[in-house]
Formats: sequence, structure tokens, C-alpha cells
Amino acid sequence: MITVRMSEIERKRLMDYCRERDVRSAGIFDCRGSESLGCINVWSCCWITDADCERSELIGTITLLSNRVEIDNEALVGLVGLPLAAAARELSSVA
Repeated sequence: MITVRMSEIERKRLMDYCRERDVRSAGIFDCRGSESLGCINVWSCCWITDADCERSELIGTITLLSNRVEIDNEALVGLVGLPLAAAARELSSVA
């Protein structure tokens, strides 16, 4: 698991970025909750058609907490690289 310390503004930017790329509108992100307590599920493909929904697989989840985000799959960092770029210097592995 990867932990990234992020301010509320950075978490909001991340959530906004992912909401703009929602899985139901040709994106791969499914946002739940808020930047203070929520999650972003990342899927392998969008859900435009029923067939898309059936073949889409969960790649991982980004959990948003009060002062940080926790990423359960290191590959997700690249997918949301733009909003995480400012906080990338603080990436650390969590045992």
C-alpha cells in the first residue's frame, strides 16, 4: 500500500479530476464520498454499455482520508499522476 500525504485542496483536486473522468462517461474512475472521507475505485474500462460493465475489472482503490490518500495498487499512481504530482515527493510504502 502507498500513502500520500495531501492537503484538503489536493484531495479535492484529485476527486475533481477523477469525477471528470467518471466510469459512466468514458472514464475509468468511480468516486464515492468526498475528499475528506471517500474512495475512488479504478476500473479497467468504462461502463458505457452493458458489455463494458461485464468485462470491466476493478484495478484498485484510492481511499481518501482526512490528511492523506491510501493507494492499494502502486500502478494507480500513474493513472492519476497529474493530481498526485504535487504530492509525489511524499510517496512512502506502508508496511
